[in-house]
Amino acid sequence: MSKKLIIFTKYPENGRVKTRLAETLGEAFASEFYKMCAGYIFNECIKLKRSGIDLLIFYAEEEDRNKIRGWVPESFELFRQEGENLGERMYNAFLHLLKFNAEKAVLIGTDIPDISSSLIEKSFEYLDEHEAVIGPSSDGGYYLIGLSKLNKDIFTGIQWSTGKVLENTLIKLKERNLSYKLLPELIDIDKESDIMKWLKTNPADDHPVKIFLSYQNIS
Repeated sequence: MSKKLIIFTKYPENGRVKTRLAETLGEAFASEFYKMCAGYIFNECIKLKRSGIDLLIFYAEEEDRNKIRGWVPESFELFRQEGENLGERMYNAFLHLLKFNAEKAVLIGTDIPDISSSLIEKSFEYLDEHEAVIGPSSDGGYYLIGLSKLNKDIFTGIQWSTGKVLENTLIKLKERNLSYKLLPELIDIDKESDIMKWLKTNPADDHPVKIFLSYQNIS
């Protein structure tokens, strides 16, 4: 069975990533934080190769392709995100894979420091019995969506970047009689207060992002 993992990312340049985090901690910190989270997730994703899961990076801007290729491990194939908004970009990524050669596909971002290889593997397992799997994030959105059956409606009519994304997506899944499984809620770090909230969850002392924060005197 063909299993594809889609990773949405941006090249971590100052002023282009984690802009709300940059408002209080600066653009340099925000881009380095994003880079650390992404690097951790890339390493977790590489572990999935042993399970026969193909790794695909979908990057945001065409002019960044060469920089992305120099930054991202060679284990990942590169594709450009296509669409006018997040919903269109996610739908097109799934369409590209599920329409042609994938039976199951899961999509994640690169800025949730608690995403792990075991969590991603579990999401693929849930797709054996469900048509969708969703990982809720603490801000009312989701950090992971997996599908074995594509339906464009779940990516349309959603007010992206609001606290209603998860709620509205679940309504659409129910209205279209698509079975789904929810994963544990994880913290989405967009603001300085989110970092403090994440640190209070007591992540392992050897977590690369926690080590990075300690070097930045944030604890």
